[in-house]
Amino acid sequence: MPPQSSDENDLNEVRKLAFRKARVIIGPDKAEDIAQDIVLRVITGNIILPAEKPKRQAYITRIAKNLCFDAMRRQKRIAESLIENLIEGLPEGTEALPPDEAVARVLTELGRTARNVFLLYMKTGDVEDIAIQTGLSKATVYRYISAVKSKISMLLKLRGGR
Repeated sequence: MPPQSSDENDLNEVRKLAFRKARVIIGPDKAEDIAQDIVLRVITGNIILPAEKPKRQAYITRIAKNLCFDAMRRQKRIAESLIENLIEGLPEGTEALPPDEAVARVLTELGRTARNVFLLYMKTGDVEDIAIQTGLSKATVYRYISAVKSKISMLLKLRGGR
């Protein structure tokens, strides 16, 4: 195996540091995406790293934290948007269960696969990515998501009853 160049070593160091920092905030699955995003930005010149190692580490840490917080805000917006869309479909004047309670109740009643698909959908909103992660076809993922939305919508339409 040929020795790595200093550029490869630097990029590997950037990836490892970004991954370690992001993993603490957002978990290992998303941390790898954050780390790869930072490395790509360094390679393309969108991020210019300071020459001094301590400053470089602090800079990478700050970028990783910011990207993690952006990803978490995106996840929250997707979930809120989904619930808002379900609530907008209710008839005027309908007294409904609180949205969080309706979602929580449906999630406890779902099978493992349907629950995982829907939670991934709330996190990413990317059906193709969910299909790849779960090994399901896109059509099956759409069916699971549609079924869960229907169940949540039905619960939201309940007039306060359990």
